[in-house]
Amino acid sequence: MLTVTLSHSYRPEREYIVDVLLGEFLGLNYQIQFQPRDCVNISDGNGNSLQIADILFQTRDKYWLTEKSLPSIPLVQFNQSKVNVVDKITAHNVPVIFGNHRKINPSDSYIPIDIFGSSFFLLSRYEEYVSSEKDRHLRFPASASIAFQNGFLDRPIVNEYLEILWVHMKRLWPGLKRKPRVFRLLSTHDVDIPFAFLGRSFSKILFQSAVDVYHGHDFRQILDNFFQWRKVTRTECDDPFDTFDWMMQIAEKVGINTCFNFMSGGRLPIDYYYPIKGYHIQKLIQKIIRRGHEIGFHPSYQTVLDGGRWKSEFERFSAAISGFRVRGGRQHFLRFNAPATWRYWADNSLEYDSTLGFADHAGFRCGTCYEYPVYDLENRHELNLRERPLIAMDTSIIDDNYMGMGPTEVAVDYLLELKRRCRYYNGDFVLLWHNQRFVDPREKEIYRTVIG
Repeated sequence: MLTVTLSHSYRPEREYIVDVLLGEFLGLNYQIQFQPRDCVNISDGNGNSLQIADILFQTRDKYWLTEKSLPSIPLVQFNQSKVNVVDKITAHNVPVIFGNHRKINPSDSYIPIDIFGSSFFLLSRYEEYVSSEKDRHLRFPASASIAFQNGFLDRPIVNEYLEILWVHMKRLWPGLKRKPRVFRLLSTHDVDIPFAFLGRSFSKILFQSAVDVYHGHDFRQILDNFFQWRKVTRTECDDPFDTFDWMMQIAEKVGINTCFNFMSGGRLPIDYYYPIKGYHIQKLIQKIIRRGHEIGFHPSYQTVLDGGRWKSEFERFSAAISGFRVRGGRQHFLRFNAPATWRYWADNSLEYDSTLGFADHAGFRCGTCYEYPVYDLENRHELNLRERPLIAMDTSIIDDNYMGMGPTEVAVDYLLELKRRCRYYNGDFVLLWHNQRFVDPREKEIYRTVIG
């Protein structure tokens, strides 16, 4: 059995990240011991050992969780080609979030990257806790992240670090076997607006028309919407946002289940409130369950820092789908606050959250395409919850106010490249597409291509 020797500082954090990388991700057997030292040491008891830089967890207590503990920009680049680290590595130069810059030249027995500290930094969302930068929805923006500022948001850098570690370990211990993994395509749909017209009253249509006029929408379009509402409410069919059968059919053709995250609260206009116990919503949910797909929870806009509201909505949601086990879901508008929001999911016995993708840019917000157990930076312990990082969302890539690629071949190529990188590491490609966007046949074709 391998022995991992760590310094005494930040013991809970060190134990957590060693368990995630060596235990959760690689599936290795090991034991931990603590001794005063300036690096992480992995040894076999027979004189063979690997040393790894140890920087983040050497931070002085008064600087922990402050801006003084953040890495210096721009990051140093680690050139792994010097030691022929070519197994499953996508680029020669790897950005070093934390590392020993005085010993940046690697060897077979020393890695100058603080692999454990850098991975903890990304998985725990350390930088989000420290940073005060927020967008208009009080979200930590991609543009403020270390990954975006240093050009590696499109790379699962924790996976790259893990491969560097694995190659070095295999050289010292050729008999090591890692846990097998299988690529997963996880298609998800946040049901913000289940129907454009079905189940909506005349007063709601009138209110929405007033909002549309206020925002300068074309009056003829507003009239068309009114006549379409009248047609849909009379026939109970042909609602343009009711694309659920089509989505399930696409998923079933490629042999996967898809997840539909429903809301059960929220009274702000941005929540697009619908009654979770309403006839049409219940009919839709039961159809999804009968076809073997997943129902998830989608807490409303204001729940991000309101545990009481979160719990109340979840109880209402659970009561509306009694008898069906809800495993996870995603926060509305990707609003998230580390680690408080995670606590709400854990405290209510959910298995996973899948909020962590940036709204303004697709990519690897957590630095990984692997699902992983999350860590509470304030209470300093692992939570009984797993994060399933969101890699790509429709609006992030297509809309003008974000990446602005439009429903084009450029968007398709970008999505397929993200998917390829997840497959490369036998990880999870978690995709979010909203049902109401499939009114555009171009987006239907993009989704069909990416899922296929």
